[in-house]
Amino acid sequence: MTAWEPGQGQGEATLAAPWPDPKGPDILARLPIGWLVAMAVFATSVLCLGVQRCLRTLRPTALAAGVSVVFLLVMTALGVLGAVPWSARQMVVMYSFTWVGFTIGAIPSGRLLREHLEAERRQPGSEAPAVPARYVFFMVTTVSLMLLLAYALAV
Repeated sequence: MTAWEPGQGQGEATLAAPWPDPKGPDILARLPIGWLVAMAVFATSVLCLGVQRCLRTLRPTALAAGVSVVFLLVMTALGVLGAVPWSARQMVVMYSFTWVGFTIGAIPSGRLLREHLEAERRQPGSEAPAVPARYVFFMVTTVSLMLLLAYALAV
């Protein structure tokens, strides 16, 4: 076999995959499943505590918990089915970091949301106060940074 024939690996130009190899050096995704579940429970708890602190009612908190569980199940199912280039373990890490980033990003706008809900409760159909662009920017930045951190630690 000469150096240019397939199978030798010499002289061939190889292209990197558009995403890292799922079996690559992932730091957090290699943790035991119990730790990954604990991370997901912690992230969901942080989100629910943030919703409870912001809105001070039980219904939105229960809704946030239910939506979180559905998101976790969908994300892990996508990882198991191979619909995304990450494993189910990596998806759990991304889920956890995303919800914590979302909760941190929502802290500045919590008071505005609470005021809006109280005004809506007192007078249905009232106009909602506009959310300042700096709050939206902070939320987007926080979630993006947490996703990048999760990507760096899980893939």
